Amino acid sequence: MTTDTTQTVPTGPRRSIELDSDEALRLLGSVSFGRIVFTRQALPTVRPVNHVLDNGDIVIRTHEGAALTARAGQADGQGVVVAYEADSIDPETTSAGASWSPATPNW
Repeated sequence: MTTDTTQTVPTGPRRSIELDSDEALRLLGSVSFGRIVFTRQALPTVRPVNHVLDNGDIVIRTHEGAALTARAGQADGQGVVVAYEADSIDPETTSAGASWSPATPNW
């Protein structure tokens, strides 16, 4: 017995829509997992993290030995530039435009 696992790839152009802050936060609030991006030794570093929203702030938990915690400690109070991204990709509806991926730069 063989199973056909061929998937149809969308042929039309994909489009990006700029979201306002409220919509981006609403979407981020619908999932609990994302990626934080920061620099470490001049290279981009991506770490998967869980998050919650608190009055419009994205809150992640990290531990004392984590790379991001170490990098923030080296910043001498200057702050660290980070980006945060989470997404929802449904393979059944992706071609219909039901996927999203807001990215938020912060410092």
